Amino acid sequence: MENQNNHWADIIARQIIAEKGDKDLYTLASGITPSGTIHIGKFREIITTELVARALAHMGKNVRFIYSWDDYDTFRKVPADMPQQEMLKELLYQPIVDIPDVYGTESSYARHNEVSLERVAPRVGVTSIEYIYQSNLYRAGKYNGMVIKTMDAQDRIREIMQRFKSQELTDDWYPINTYCSQCNRDRVAFSNYDSENKKLDYECKLCGHKETLDLRTSTRLKLPWRLDWPMRWAFEGVDFEPGGKDHSSAGGSFDSSKPLVTEIYGGGVPVYAQYANVMPKGETKKMSSSAGNGFSVEGVLEIYEPEMVRWFFASYKPDVEFNFAFDIDVLRNYENFDSMERIVYGIDPADEGKRAAYRRVYELSQIDMDGKIPDEMPFQPGFRHLCNQLQINDFDIAKTREYYAAQIKNERDEQRYMERATRAVHWIKNYAPEDFKFMLNVRRRDDVPMTDAQKAFIGGLRDVLKIELGDRDLQDKIGAAIEQNGLDAMETYKLLYQLLVSRDKGPKLAGFINGIGRERGLELL
Repeated sequence: MENQNNHWADIIARQIIAEKGDKDLYTLASGITPSGTIHIGKFREIITTELVARALAHMGKNVRFIYSWDDYDTFRKVPADMPQQEMLKELLYQPIVDIPDVYGTESSYARHNEVSLERVAPRVGVTSIEYIYQSNLYRAGKYNGMVIKTMDAQDRIREIMQRFKSQELTDDWYPINTYCSQCNRDRVAFSNYDSENKKLDYECKLCGHKETLDLRTSTRLKLPWRLDWPMRWAFEGVDFEPGGKDHSSAGGSFDSSKPLVTEIYGGGVPVYAQYANVMPKGETKKMSSSAGNGFSVEGVLEIYEPEMVRWFFASYKPDVEFNFAFDIDVLRNYENFDSMERIVYGIDPADEGKRAAYRRVYELSQIDMDGKIPDEMPFQPGFRHLCNQLQINDFDIAKTREYYAAQIKNERDEQRYMERATRAVHWIKNYAPEDFKFMLNVRRRDDVPMTDAQKAFIGGLRDVLKIELGDRDLQDKIGAAIEQNGLDAMETYKLLYQLLVSRDKGPKLAGFINGIGRERGLELL
């Protein structure tokens, strides 16, 4: 449908084609320094790029999606959530790729953080991705020609940089870095660039080591971020890359990279999209890997199904901020997703424009790259109701499945049930508000004090429960019985919840009683 092409990813894809022309291959890029946990906020860069890649593929274009691990960046700060803090502090200013894994499971600190993302990315459908490890390219000398270009254009680069930086760059400023061959740290002072022989002297400020580098053969060179980024645009031929607010502000790294890539490195400026922060609900600080205060992708997947994680990002334009709720709003998010799904399948009414827009979001939410949606709508166990059923059955997922058995018709339904049930258990035990939790039959009926009027009410309610009634009819019967016995409604509901779940509050009463079964309700009342 025509409206499908109005999704923001499709609009960006058309912009790429318009600006870059009809190419045999479009290169889309993103990346991060693996300085800590790859949190869900930083994941927005990956998923934004992947959604645009899908949109281009949907248009019949060939796409290369590269993701750079900037593991040759300097280890500048120890994340607060990392063990062995003192040991890590001793290793500051070395390449992140050379820092040992404090958990002892991977070859390095960097690799530990890389693996955590590389393992989880396929779970949310990010599969057509090519990982590039910058330490390998720098140490193999792949960028040495670009480093020489940088040094030979030192004066012009200084002029460009000073247009975009608040501080003055002195005459002894050099546009490159190196790691000392003696102590492996990047605290060095350069001097005496020989442009004819491409040689440069340095002295380490920390250990005092002196050396002359040959820029044609050195394996320890590194460009600073503001030059490294545009250099790689040219080196890889990048057509699109998103960036966060810190790179997108006036005079920021994106602005300075535009003249650098065209004038110094001979490349083109990629189509660019700014993306906004993603926050866990209730948090006001920007998530940061290096600060150790981010929610991991794995943590979000413990609450939300993979398609729902994609749905969040596909539903919001990249520059719109949104929250991932872990509190009671999890129920609302599941309800909203289910509502969207019902509209896509024509179960719930909606105008054609809305249905087409939802369908495109739903396609982009699918795990498979082709975005093909099931012919029949998958089984929808309402998350709130599922949480109640699991608590009724003491979190026994297999036993709870019996309640839904007639609705589970195929493998996709089975998968949906298991995905939701495991997440519901995790959410209840770790995040649900206390007044949402309950246990059945934890005290005897005789232990709950009641007035004669309340006893009469309970006796009458027991008679009502011997008749099979729907939720609404049962609720009406309860309300009528409260009124007939001259009882206070609030106090009576509190009594009922005490008898059923030993709490003053609980799930919607009539639905809850029908959910646990009239026989069980009679036992408790």
